Amino acid sequence: MSIRLIDWIFQNLDFKSLDRSAVLNHLIYLNEITQQETSLDRIVKYYSYKISLENRLVQLDKELVDSIKISPESKSTLQQSALKRMVVG
Repeated sequence: MSIRLIDWIFQNLDFKSLDRSAVLNHLIYLNEITQQETSLDRIVKYYSYKISLENRLVQLDKELVDSIKISPESKSTLQQSALKRMVVG
């Protein structure tokens, strides 16, 4: 049994290196080919690729949240600035 190109691509894909745009593009492609596929084995395989890609999206979301968390020092400064604007304004 020969390996299909789509299988080779996803088996050699480093999911952790993908950015959000690449993940979404791969998911769109998998949705398109899954709808046309008739082999249950391949559909299951494609869904496993989709799960890996969706897990990558979750990881990217967590990284985004972590990158915008406000430190306690910054939060205090922001609160003081807001209070000053309320008093002055």
